[in-house]
Amino acid sequence: MKSQFKKADASGALYALVFGEEESSRGMVTVKSLRDGVGAQVERPLDTIAQWSGTLQSAC
Repeated sequence: MKSQFKKADASGALYALVFGEEESSRGMVTVKSLRDGVGAQVERPLDTIAQWSGTLQSAC
């Protein structure tokens, strides 16, 4: 997964969304910041993606 994060970082993406097996089994997605200098990450409910995805766009 490390190489996938490197590719996302090189693309200029602000965030990486992780849809891993563990997250999927719980109905969650991990949102990892690529530009905050820390790599902070939070889990969000997948079924409410339409609600919280707008907050990612407004954070740009």
